[in-house]
Amino acid sequence: SSYPAEAELTLSGTTFAAGSYTVSVTGTAASRVQTEEVILNVGDYSLSAAPSLRAVPGSRASGTVTIVSAYAYSGKINVTCDASALRAAMCTITPTDPITMSSGGALDLTVAINVPNDASPGTYNITLSSQDIEGSPGHSITIALIIAADFVLTSATPSQTVIAGQTTGAYNLTIQPMGSSFDAPVSLACTAGLPSGASCNFSPATPVTPGTSAVNVVMSIATPASRVVLPALAAHRWILYATWLCLPLAVSLVAIRPGKASRARSLYVMPFAIALISLFASCSGVSTTDPGGTGHPNNPVSYHVTVTASSPGVPDAPGHSAVVALVVN
Repeated sequence: SSYPAEAELTLSGTTFAAGSYTVSVTGTAASRVQTEEVILNVGDYSLSAAPSLRAVPGSRASGTVTIVSAYAYSGKINVTCDASALRAAMCTITPTDPITMSSGGALDLTVAINVPNDASPGTYNITLSSQDIEGSPGHSITIALIIAADFVLTSATPSQTVIAGQTTGAYNLTIQPMGSSFDAPVSLACTAGLPSGASCNFSPATPVTPGTSAVNVVMSIATPASRVVLPALAAHRWILYATWLCLPLAVSLVAIRPGKASRARSLYVMPFAIALISLFASCSGVSTTDPGGTGHPNNPVSYHVTVTASSPGVPDAPGHSAVVALVVN
């Protein structure tokens, strides 16, 4: 035969463990022996994710799943998600099948699980399965979905109007368990928006435990008495200051003029001047509005009060607060 010549090497087997192997090929011609080494890669990939995800009833839990090529693996992979352990849960993976993997590459997938509103607190195993479209290799992992108990706070009373110094009517609040139950105590407090000196009162005043059904709490707001407001004088405060500064000079000029009549006039002017100076001094400190509200002197002032519910060991969430309006006349 003629040279150079080509030969085809085929390795057959039932199973190959993933890895990189060195294969020696030996050629013999009479007394001459030649050996050549070739590299055989049995490709594979790895599938990994965080061991657990956390969620509350009615929420969406998501995490990242990473696929990494090993030993020069390349191919197309189908990935499926089994969330049947949690009734009515929906599981999606993006990007969708098939996923193309290049040799030495890595891909991140997103797994998202929609948790039903009535999910019971507990741990549920979510199984992710993957397989090359040719049948092999394939891998599966399990993610623990931890459903924590939670609640939501709402107000059926959007606003109350009150005269300053009095207590509002009832704000009807509801603490509703999310899912089947919430068995921990919940405390309420007004955390923002109250006028200075006002306070929130709750009935019942002690923490409440919703359990398997909603709990109603009545809130009222006690407001401070209003202060005397002289808007016209307060708006022209600079005139008061100027007059206050000039009055002593005017009184002095009257007092130092010669003659008994001038001295007599000064005796009448002095008490009046002292009273007027005292009045101006008191007016210079007038406040026309209460910080935190919106309005005009002598008109109703509106406040937006934030009511926050909290429970030990439960992180803050948007559903734990409600905003109500308070209008003070």
